[in-house]
Amino acid sequence: MRSSLPLEPLTSDEEEEPLRELITETSIHDQAEEKTNYKQETEITYTPYKNSFASRLYGIPRLATTLTAEEAWTSPFNSRKLKPYIRRDYETIQQKLRLLWDIIRYPHRNDPNWLPPPASPIDFCYFQKEHLDQVNDLLQKCFWPGIDVSENLLFPDFSIVAMYKRLVIGCGFMTPQAYITYIAVAPGWEKSGIGQFMVYHLIQTNIGKDVTLHVSANNPAMILYQKFGFKPEEFIVNFYDKYLPDGSLECKNAFFVRLRR
Repeated sequence: MRSSLPLEPLTSDEEEEPLRELITETSIHDQAEEKTNYKQETEITYTPYKNSFASRLYGIPRLATTLTAEEAWTSPFNSRKLKPYIRRDYETIQQKLRLLWDIIRYPHRNDPNWLPPPASPIDFCYFQKEHLDQVNDLLQKCFWPGIDVSENLLFPDFSIVAMYKRLVIGCGFMTPQAYITYIAVAPGWEKSGIGQFMVYHLIQTNIGKDVTLHVSANNPAMILYQKFGFKPEEFIVNFYDKYLPDGSLECKNAFFVRLRR
């Protein structure tokens, strides 16, 4: 049956209401999507520095002040884990460092709020390939030209390198048979206990074996070796003749000394 009531025409507002609701919902959805896209576009993602191109250009920040491994590493000689540092000495302040600190402090002597930069230790660590060039240079200056200790990278357990930040200031090497081949401290860093600790460390790496070495007849290090109990067993004439360059004024005679266990 038909209604007796006349049909009323829809007003324009009633016609637009569903359309307006649809537009509103679409607009809200679009705005939310735009915000999501904007956040994704503006959100910065970082590549880990060690995997970045910048690390290849500038290196690792930690290596700005050291040349040793960050974590324990495996010795190729006996697969023993070697720690990054044998010792970190914050107490020893060498005369050269005292002068450097005085120079740094002087411009700020009247500033009560000035704080000095943190001090860097003298680090003792095992021999690594990053040390090779500096170590060879140091040994050639202290002994004779042509020294290359790259072979010692095969048995780093029997080595020690002293560093101040990235500068090698001392080194010591020994064979697995307990023969000390080289002990050297850079000029200007003597009398700081560096040589003494290096000798002590090398002795401790070969417990149970006699430790031997050759030392120049006029080398003051003989006094240090005697403190550790080394005794001369033989005096060898011209022992260093085959190592020293022609015309060298260095002593060519040597003592063969032994620390008996």
